[in-house]
Amino acid sequence: MKLKKSAIVILSSLLCLSHFNATAIDMGVKAKVYDVVEIDMRIYILQQMAKDFDFEDHKKMMLKKADDYYRELPYLPMALSRNHTVNYIDPTRVYEEDFWGLKKDKHGRNKWAKISEAGNEVNWLEYSISPMPIYFIFDYTSEPQRKLAKEIVEHGDPSIKLVFTGGDVKRANDYLKYPLTYLNKAMIAEYDVHYTPTLIQRGAGSQINSYKSVRFDIDNLNLEDVLIEISN
Repeated sequence: MKLKKSAIVILSSLLCLSHFNATAIDMGVKAKVYDVVEIDMRIYILQQMAKDFDFEDHKKMMLKKADDYYRELPYLPMALSRNHTVNYIDPTRVYEEDFWGLKKDKHGRNKWAKISEAGNEVNWLEYSISPMPIYFIFDYTSEPQRKLAKEIVEHGDPSIKLVFTGGDVKRANDYLKYPLTYLNKAMIAEYDVHYTPTLIQRGAGSQINSYKSVRFDIDNLNLEDVLIEISN
């Protein structure tokens, strides 16, 4: 009987709590109760560091570093070409991963498909239908090459990309008023570049799946020769 009365008291108490919001004061605490706010110490530390950090000064420093880097890109000296020579380069190489490209189906439509398994030799030009950029590789420190590059820009053919061998890129941009590509080791290896000035483009006719590399005579540079090689 005593157990039954205790259960009734507990149940009555729970019913009361379900109808009223119990607070610390309701439970006999007379002082004011404050919520506890925990500080995220990571945010606090960053905020304190930011108070003493000069963002504007840091921005100026980083811009100066970037300017200094691009002002003097590593210079890759190339031998000067002393004759007008045309070579064709086979781009076939072994791919470490599966090679994917466009392949015609039985209806003659181009489909994206796996061409070759990893570890096999592939000539990527055999599966490329998009036009390849034309690269004119030149040494900006050479006055005849610099002037020829300027003439190419003024000719206005957007398919020709100027590639320079390094140095003060800011000065080169100011002079040419044209975007420049930096000749790096990957381009040198891919196109077998050893001389300047050199024109690199896709071959034509029986050499359609090769790179066409044209060296120009440094002592007889002229825009006409460059345009003839491109048109051919």
